[in-house]
Amino acid sequence: SAAYWERTFANVTLTGDYAKDILAIAETQLGYQESTRNYHVDKEGNKLGYTRYGDWYGSPYGHWCAMFVSWCAALAGISDKVVPKHSYTPNGLYWMKDKWGRAYSRAKVEAGAYTPQPGDIIYFKSPTTKATTNHVGIVTGYSNGTVHTIEGNTSDSCRQRSYPVGYYKILDYDVV
Repeated sequence: SAAYWERTFANVTLTGDYAKDILAIAETQLGYQESTRNYHVDKEGNKLGYTRYGDWYGSPYGHWCAMFVSWCAALAGISDKVVPKHSYTPNGLYWMKDKWGRAYSRAKVEAGAYTPQPGDIIYFKSPTTKATTNHVGIVTGYSNGTVHTIEGNTSDSCRQRSYPVGYYKILDYDVV
């Protein structure tokens, strides 16, 4: 229920520091899993479970990684003029690039021209899709050539993940 999940972030005190606040909200969601009992079967036969992030967005059975990031930003008090409310990762990436021009490519990070920061939004690509990006998460840290994240809709849940900075699926980092 809405009352139940609102309690998951009720103890977060927002500081006004967007990077810290988006992470504080995202951390409260670790372990959340999409519903296995309340689901929709899409035209390809995939089971898409209900999520609170999709419900908040208006697409309760949609692919939810971008909705998770948008939800975290909104609950962190970040205006949609800073981080757009979106469900389609290419829209979020292009909006951030056009609006702020602050995206840093994986190549810049590998070359040492940028170091991923906690609170950055990280976009991933898939070699099997035509979209430039098909997944998004939030950076929690960077150390010894490894970037650490919190991601929604990774194995149908919110999880922490880690990748080598040169991981071929990393596309861009956007500063919040």
